[in-house]
Amino acid sequence: MVQKDTQLDKSITIYYSQKHERKPIQPLVRVAKEAGYEVSYTKNSETASEIGIYTQNPDKYDTISATKSILLPHAYDQYLSPHKWGEGNTKRFDFVMLPGEHIAQLWKSQSWWDAAVPKRGVYITGMPKHDLLDTSTFKSTVDEHASTFNVDPDTPAILYAPGGGECDNKLLDVVAAAKDVGASVLLRYGPWVDFESVYDRHGEIIDDNMVSVLPYDDIDIMHCLALSDVVVSEETSVLYESCIFDTVPIVVTDWPLRKKENRFNYSTFSHPDFSMETTRDVLTATLRNVVANHGQYLEQVETARKTHFSHIGTSSAVILEMLDSVVAEEELPLDPVSPTERKLTKYYWLSRRRAINTFPTGFKNRLYRTGLPKIVRKVDSLLTK
Repeated sequence: MVQKDTQLDKSITIYYSQKHERKPIQPLVRVAKEAGYEVSYTKNSETASEIGIYTQNPDKYDTISATKSILLPHAYDQYLSPHKWGEGNTKRFDFVMLPGEHIAQLWKSQSWWDAAVPKRGVYITGMPKHDLLDTSTFKSTVDEHASTFNVDPDTPAILYAPGGGECDNKLLDVVAAAKDVGASVLLRYGPWVDFESVYDRHGEIIDDNMVSVLPYDDIDIMHCLALSDVVVSEETSVLYESCIFDTVPIVVTDWPLRKKENRFNYSTFSHPDFSMETTRDVLTATLRNVVANHGQYLEQVETARKTHFSHIGTSSAVILEMLDSVVAEEELPLDPVSPTERKLTKYYWLSRRRAINTFPTGFKNRLYRTGLPKIVRKVDSLLTK
């Protein structure tokens, strides 16, 4: 049955908090404008709007001011904290858009909680940022970047993309390991990293080893991954999105996230199961194995792609069709993800979250060294199937 809405104008407002949140949604903005929608941006959640698209986790918004509200977080790692669906009071939103089946299962694990269930449902639409892959210019743009940044297509390329900034000589670890295995190094920092300060400390290493620096403002992370055979990172979104490009992800488990910060925190549980875990003392051996046997890992990477990402290249068109149906008061073109009816997950996730919040840091760090995160991820996967 069609659920009737008050007639809406074709007007979209993007609610964001930082500049980098706008970039991933640009493919959707472009097709929406082409379809006759007006699009505006605001950092003020109290600004009234017809159709509101919210680019952060639900807990970031005190007020929902859109007539019809859509929760569409800008980064994959924002979907990986399942407790936030309930704690963020997602029921205030009309729609939630998800990247793929894996995140749908994580949401289902929380859907026993009324606060986690939006008014009109949860839908798998993919992520607009991945529409870049479906453009006619994607490959030629990658080739242009390879030329601009001196990336040799005949040499294995290792992308080093740290999530928390440069510290503890991690760059030196990657450069030394890559040199030993005959691979080139591509260096990519996020928008929050001051590259000048990094260069002040490591400029000689970067120059002497001909490290290709890929600036945030000049090249999209999708192009960076497309140029790479391997990515070494602790940036969760990058690790997951590597599977889109047959790029093998590696996590160095004893790297600190930031200077003087311990490694054990909630993001530790979010590293993809298909990533290779290693330690800095055997990073060279791990890279050598992956580079030499790259093809052996591609089946696992392809399976991960199907699990984690849907509608690659067409997400914006899928979402636009949803918007058109809402505006026209027609039946929605997608079926919603069904909530779970199992109560066991409720007690597991409540206990899991309580432990993370209350265990002392030193104790959590000792648990991490025992391999506990792997066990927790296994239980998570069993309870979300």
